[in-house]
Amino acid sequence: MAKYMVSENEIRRPDTPLGRAKKMSDALDRGLDEDDIAVLFGCSVQTVRATLSLLDATQAVREAVEGGTVTVTQARQLASLKPEEQREKVAEIERATAGTNGHEKARRQRQILGEAKPRLKSRKEITKALEGASGEYAAALRWVLGEAV
Repeated sequence: MAKYMVSENEIRRPDTPLGRAKKMSDALDRGLDEDDIAVLFGCSVQTVRATLSLLDATQAVREAVEGGTVTVTQARQLASLKPEEQREKVAEIERATAGTNGHEKARRQRQILGEAKPRLKSRKEITKALEGASGEYAAALRWVLGEAV
């Protein structure tokens, strides 16, 4: 019965990431598997694993997530580092992102964490690439721009 109350509360108004991770861990301790937890929390199994990985991070990383300095995805990346490196990276992120928000904050976080995630090209970049393109590649670029192919 308690698991359904947790589920209803989570779906109606989600808890903090760390609170959610603790609840998921408690559910694992009660014998539920990741699939059951995903259903109860209204998310995917991958999200369950990512959220549970917060519990493997240092206190500095957890506090940064709770404070909004670091995202859950970044915390998962930090959790794979040694504890001292985690603390150093969090301190560096906090210094670099102080007084920033939005895209600038995200850029600085990525710069520190060294994410190699490919950035989407802007309309201007696609238009420039189209100037020297031909054949199927040019047709694909026109399609991306929404032009008639």
